[in-house]
Amino acid sequence: MISAIPTAAAEGNDSISWGVEYEWENLNADIEAMTGLPYNDIIQDIEDSADYGGFNLTILNIYSGSTSFYVEQWDDSTELQITDNSGDTHTVSTRVTEITLRHGMLYDAGFMVDWDDTTVMGAPSMEVVLSADYETIVVMDLVYTEYVTSDLMLVGSDLDASANWGIGAGMGLYTDISGNGDSFEMDLDAGINMGWAADSISSEWRLEHPSNVLNMMNNGNDFDWECDVNCGKITGSYATTQSYDISLTGLPMDEFGFEADALDLQISDAIPDAGTFDSDDDDWMMDDGLGFEIPYTFGDQQTITIDDGGTTTTATEVMMDPYPPGMSIMLGYSFANAVMGSGDQTTAAEAMMEAFEGWTEDAEETVVFDTFTCDDGEEIPRDYVNDGEDDCADGSDEGVDEEDLASELEELAMNIYGAFEESDFGKNLESVGEKLEFEMEKYEDLELEFPYVDGDYHALWSNEHSRFVGLQLLGETEAGNVYSVLGPETSAYNNNPPVDIHLEYLVGAAADEAEDAAETADTIEELAPVAAHDVSAIVAALGEHAPESMVVEPPAPPEEGEEEESETSMEESESGGLFGLPGPGFISVVFVVIGAAMIARIMPRRQE
Repeated sequence: MISAIPTAAAEGNDSISWGVEYEWENLNADIEAMTGLPYNDIIQDIEDSADYGGFNLTILNIYSGSTSFYVEQWDDSTELQITDNSGDTHTVSTRVTEITLRHGMLYDAGFMVDWDDTTVMGAPSMEVVLSADYETIVVMDLVYTEYVTSDLMLVGSDLDASANWGIGAGMGLYTDISGNGDSFEMDLDAGINMGWAADSISSEWRLEHPSNVLNMMNNGNDFDWECDVNCGKITGSYATTQSYDISLTGLPMDEFGFEADALDLQISDAIPDAGTFDSDDDDWMMDDGLGFEIPYTFGDQQTITIDDGGTTTTATEVMMDPYPPGMSIMLGYSFANAVMGSGDQTTAAEAMMEAFEGWTEDAEETVVFDTFTCDDGEEIPRDYVNDGEDDCADGSDEGVDEEDLASELEELAMNIYGAFEESDFGKNLESVGEKLEFEMEKYEDLELEFPYVDGDYHALWSNEHSRFVGLQLLGETEAGNVYSVLGPETSAYNNNPPVDIHLEYLVGAAADEAEDAAETADTIEELAPVAAHDVSAIVAALGEHAPESMVVEPPAPPEEGEEEESETSMEESESGGLFGLPGPGFISVVFVVIGAAMIARIMPRRQE
């Protein structure tokens, strides 16, 4: 029970704000700056090795998006009456912590390789086109309200939250392998999207008796917050939705004598859920009711700047997350219950399994394995032929010539294989492997040039404000110099690190303005705008094999007088490849080319 005594106004205008931002377009540059690893040179060597062996190899990728995290805190001196879990009433005021988290990333890649040999009669050739797209989104809004007495005794807290997490991935694979006048073609397209949304999570924590934890934090001495019988309980409710969308098309079923779309898959659903939770009745996570132990370790003090007006405060270094004491426990417990769900609804995993089972049953009815027709007209599974037993009534399934058993597909495969066998395909693969091995030798003695030999992390506690007011990442160089790599301006460490990375730390009005802008963005289109994600080079290279999800209308050109800016990261090699984040595109190249080289190693060398 809470009742208000309107004796004072809220003091939200005197808030303390800070935040961290990152633009994913800078990741490749930051990795190279922090490690010295020459990604572009390595990729160029891989392409050159493929070209040396007679393979035309092109790799393209592009990524964009941002991640931002903001914390705003303020006190409201309005007096309230609140009852703790033992039934005692206390006069309290509120301390509010608002957290805004936004993350959105888009990634698209294309990988193309082709080879042919027209010097032999079979004229073998191969073309492989791989496309991939990937996106992630995380949206979270939290409002955590502490209720404290005039002497900073913590009576309880409330949490109001909403969230949206999603991941999507798609892959297209086109292959065309030909030889001796035959060809095998496949155009596969697969996609998966998974999502979880909390439309609302509301929870209430009332301690059994007020806790002195905030005053203990101000004392600055190491302690363990042991909360067992005095912890009270957490109660709450939630409303969530799980969703999934899975598709698979393009399996070459027509090559096996079935309809082309015989095994196409398309399943999707959205599953709502709602429920309540009570730590006293929880037999899963809280066997003996709400209880925990949190160790707080305090370090040195430093003077830091907490707003863009130059205001400073003395902060103590603490090895802990930078949130109010107990918030992480309440947040984790509330979200764990929402994620686990009520148990009254089918989960997304169960729904997908049921859909897959239905698809499998349909597939088993659709796909009938090859049969063998006995001389008397009886049909038996082809696997029964020449197994040493008479499965045909007339015994005609034994002593059958194996060539007579070959299916059309097997004959097709053997015909194409014969063309490759008489060509220089194996020799070309060996050449790729040898060239790549030679090129990689120059990196054997490569030592990653990390600018720091040690590091540390601190949450920054201010006694003046009785709360955490920021966080700090430190880096120590081999010379023993310590730098503030991320965090507010500080008097204790060098604020100009030897290597600049694109993590941005904001305080004061700058953090407030960025948070206000972030709060309105809650879709992947707003967090990673398509207009800033130019996939035209990839689409052009993929041609007719570019997936529909990748083909978008080009952004409108800038008006006259406006400077065109790009928020994507693309680096083009001399051979026409675009390289950025060493993600799916880079990994595909490494595995495909090195894998082909290893295959060549185990293939017997052709006799001259």
